Amino acid sequence: MANSEAGISESRLQIIDRFFQSRYIDTGRIPGALITIARRGEVVHQSALGSADVERGTPLREDAIFRIYSMTKPITSVAAMMLWEEGQFLLSDPVAKFLPEFAAVRLAGGAAPARAMTVQDLLRHTSGLTYEFRGDDPVHRAYHHDMLTFGLLYAFSENFILPFSHDEVVHQKRSMLDKMPGDEWQRFANLRLLYTYMFTMPGKKLLFMGDEFAHGAEWNDDQPLDWYLLDRPQHQGVQRLVADLNRLHREQRPLHRYDFEGQGFDWIDCHDRQQSLLSYLRRDGDEIAVVALNFTPMPHHNFRLGVPRPGRYEVLFNSDSAYYGGGNLGNAGSVDAEAIPAMGRSWSLSLTLPPLAGIILRFHP
Repeated sequence: MANSEAGISESRLQIIDRFFQSRYIDTGRIPGALITIARRGEVVHQSALGSADVERGTPLREDAIFRIYSMTKPITSVAAMMLWEEGQFLLSDPVAKFLPEFAAVRLAGGAAPARAMTVQDLLRHTSGLTYEFRGDDPVHRAYHHDMLTFGLLYAFSENFILPFSHDEVVHQKRSMLDKMPGDEWQRFANLRLLYTYMFTMPGKKLLFMGDEFAHGAEWNDDQPLDWYLLDRPQHQGVQRLVADLNRLHREQRPLHRYDFEGQGFDWIDCHDRQQSLLSYLRRDGDEIAVVALNFTPMPHHNFRLGVPRPGRYEVLFNSDSAYYGGGNLGNAGSVDAEAIPAMGRSWSLSLTLPPLAGIILRFHP
């Protein structure tokens, strides 16, 4: 169908291409874009802008294939816009018009929002809706324990990335540090624990800028990061923790060798919801890393943790170390396995689990 027959101006369509080229591609915000516009079931405009591979200088083609993550977003958005074209709703309609349960929503902290959440907010990711576990006070975590373990049911069906991305720290979702509950000490401890959990789980890791030193404010693309925070010991501690977790992930083969295969992971105990404790193994053949995480502010002394083999287990990492800003509670040096059954295993370790912290041990035959 010719554009004139479709009632669309070709010159105005070209404005769209020029806008994307100058606003996003020439400024380096995105490498390329495919634009397709259809009317009455017919494509009236299609263009390929920018590069498919910036380093090689390969131009983007109209038949390029993309891997789209979070697949529900484009599908749901297209379905919503089809209903909008039929006049079924306005973008300015409040969400509560269709879902009355949203009529009395409150901001974090209990205050009422300045205005109602609209359909347009849902489509452009400005609704303020976010995930819930990280902000839970530890006293409530027993009721959400499965949110920490559910991902392992499908972790090896694809090659997953574990991101704390840009989307986590914008649109009134707060910074990673500000999401954490408790007083200042607990907020930093929770964040160190969260990063320990991410770096020891199967899957590749991604942190958005500023997360590596516990940026205090939401990310703002009009302002630089608050680098002055690195003058403060707690922020220095988080930066050192992320650096060490990266180093361990690179140097310790069990933590990366089988990120996408079940043979590289084994639960020790994923059911202790009452104490909010998790423990698991990362494997590379005979090399074993043991991970234990305590999601409450209560330390555990003489905690019996089941392990697969007798021998010495060296303490590689403790997120409660004073070096990272923690309380320095834990196990020094190494721990020898004892022939005391625990958690379905013939051998076990007697450990001190620090509050709101994670530890990593390496098996030595």
